[in-house]
Amino acid sequence: MMTKPPMFVLGALCLLILFAGNHLTAEQVIKSTEPARIIEEHDHAAKGYILIEHGPTNREIMVKLRPYSKATRPLLEKYGGNFIVSSSETTEPLEGSWLPPFLAIIEFPTYESARAFYFSDGYQAVLPLRLAALPDSRAILVEGRH
Repeated sequence: MMTKPPMFVLGALCLLILFAGNHLTAEQVIKSTEPARIIEEHDHAAKGYILIEHGPTNREIMVKLRPYSKATRPLLEKYGGNFIVSSSETTEPLEGSWLPPFLAIIEFPTYESARAFYFSDGYQAVLPLRLAALPDSRAILVEGRH
C-alpha cells in the first residue's frame, strides 16, 4: 500500500515545477531565499513575437516584396529575429472564422528586442515597401511567457 508523501515534499515539487517553467536550475531554486524575485527577473526575459497577416499574394506582389525581404533579413539577424512560421499553406480555423491567407510569426529573444527591431530606423525605412505591396497587412507585437 502506498503512503502519501509529506506536504513539504509536495510543496517542494510545486516550487520545482514553477521554477522549471522559468528555466531555473534546481540549485538556483534550493539556494534562493527570494523565489519571487528570481521569477520576476526571469520574466523580464520573456520572448517577443511579431505576428504579420495579410491577404493573398501573386507574382506581381512577390516581385514588389523582394526589396523589402532583402533589406529585412540583416535587420532580423541584428535584433535576433527568427521566422518560426511563414505560411500561406495549410491553415485551419479552430475557433471563430479567423483564416488569414498568409501568417508569419517572428520570434525574438526578448519583447524589447522585437520592439526595437520594429521601431528601428532601418526597419521603418523599409516598412513602406511591405505596406505598399500589401495594404491589407496587419501586424501585432506579443510578449511570450514561458
